[in-house]
Amino acid sequence: MKKTKQFNPIAMQKKSIFEQKSGSSVLWETAVTDFLLLVRGTHEEATEKYYQSRLKFLVNWSKEQEIPLSEFRARDLRRYLAYRADKGVSDATRRHDAVSARAFLKFCMREEHIDGDPLRGYQIPKSSKPYIKCPSDDEIRKLLKSMQDRWKPSINPEARYVHATARLFFQKRNYAIVAGLIETAARIGEMLALTVEGYQPELGQIVIRKSKGDEPRIVPISPTWIEAVDSYLKVRLKVESEVLFVSEYGTPIIVNEFGKRFRGYLKYAGLSGFSLTGFRHYAISQLAKTDVWAASIIAGHKDLTVTRGYLHGDPDHVRSVHTLANPLGRIMVNVRSQKQMQLKRVI
Repeated sequence: MKKTKQFNPIAMQKKSIFEQKSGSSVLWETAVTDFLLLVRGTHEEATEKYYQSRLKFLVNWSKEQEIPLSEFRARDLRRYLAYRADKGVSDATRRHDAVSARAFLKFCMREEHIDGDPLRGYQIPKSSKPYIKCPSDDEIRKLLKSMQDRWKPSINPEARYVHATARLFFQKRNYAIVAGLIETAARIGEMLALTVEGYQPELGQIVIRKSKGDEPRIVPISPTWIEAVDSYLKVRLKVESEVLFVSEYGTPIIVNEFGKRFRGYLKYAGLSGFSLTGFRHYAISQLAKTDVWAASIIAGHKDLTVTRGYLHGDPDHVRSVHTLANPLGRIMVNVRSQKQMQLKRVI
């Protein structure tokens, strides 16, 4: 005998209430799709992937909690961030979650997916800034030398297993890339995206077009780096590619892949503790010794306070500046001079 499904008013009421909430799963996903389309048309691909990865977790959690987009509030975001913390997500990542949610909800308000901005006045939680080691002069010299030696069979026997043409290509290319980070204070993504057109040795500059702030900037370059790049160009693959630095297959280089190669160089050189970002800190710190404003322009910072966050103290430089300024000594010299003048008048 066929069983008759019993009527459950509580379940029906719960279902009907959630269905009345504008079909939350559809509305969330539709709004996110619209938002990502906007980002795709105005930002780099990496920015789109950034928002996509952050919002994916937020949407899944909101659907599990049965929170429609139209009813999402600041208290829900606080609950979500607490949930992420319980999952072991770092402070920095949770801050990115909050920043992404705020940008997305502002978009939803402009597109009239929601009536107002639910996060208006919401304070994004601060995260502890990770420590980034700034390599020393000696560490950089050792690394650059090792990058050359690693591809010499007479120094590194393992190199003989790589074809001579490939050895020369990797040696010249990777050396030019790392030297370029030190030279220009560029981010690794900016350096790998540098175009052939953007490399302008005749003008003593490069033009970085794909930057974090989506604003092109001109960075001076020295004859030393021009020599390194020109040496690489002699062994560069003969391929039609707009980027200056290409892979062994003639394609653009992926940042993560070059990061793996860089860690291999560090291991070979017997170094540790710093990353590719450390070169940016090093370059900005060196430039700021002469002029902080110029350092911020080269780094692509709009605010000097951002530049200061990259500065690492050099005890020798600080001591030389202090000795040159001689704050107390100058005053004491003036005091002695005044006393001597008074004595001469009395005499």
